[in-house]
Amino acid sequence: MVKVRLFTAFHVPMEPLSNVLQELGYLREVKTVNKDSLHVTIIFIGEVEDGIVPMLKERLSSLHMKPVKLELNSVGAFPTQSNPRVIWVGLRGDINPLHQLRKEQEQILREMRIPFDSKPFSPHVTIGRVKERPSKGIPQFIERYVETKFGEFIVQGFRLMKSTLTPQGPIYETLLEVEAR
Repeated sequence: MVKVRLFTAFHVPMEPLSNVLQELGYLREVKTVNKDSLHVTIIFIGEVEDGIVPMLKERLSSLHMKPVKLELNSVGAFPTQSNPRVIWVGLRGDINPLHQLRKEQEQILREMRIPFDSKPFSPHVTIGRVKERPSKGIPQFIERYVETKFGEFIVQGFRLMKSTLTPQGPIYETLLEVEAR
């Protein structure tokens, strides 16, 4: 059987982040995320047999969520600001429904005996990946935007995504879209 790499996520609009993405792009050691790929991962599932995807889609489509208003706020880095590998924008607002959605998705995956990444849910939008030893420009960039409010948006649902890794970066394909109601 063929394996596919999956995760669930919700889309993040590019408009509030356009200026910070443009400025981040000036740092030569950072590869910015494609503006059409901005998302918040709810749960990273990883590689699974493609034969289980129809049942997974059916189970995930049964989940209900209401629209959630969030604020894009602050820039940070993983694992640390002094040794960044990933640069992100944080979220504030009504995060609790997203934690509940994550728990419900975990339950479905457990019931289906599908392994998943069990790291705690840390809602953020990845905006760049550091591709070489960082310069002083990255911590300065992060410090400049550490308490910046970029704008608000409403989460209108979630998606089951397929990720195909390529040398140019990941290619994402939406396999299921579940609208908030």
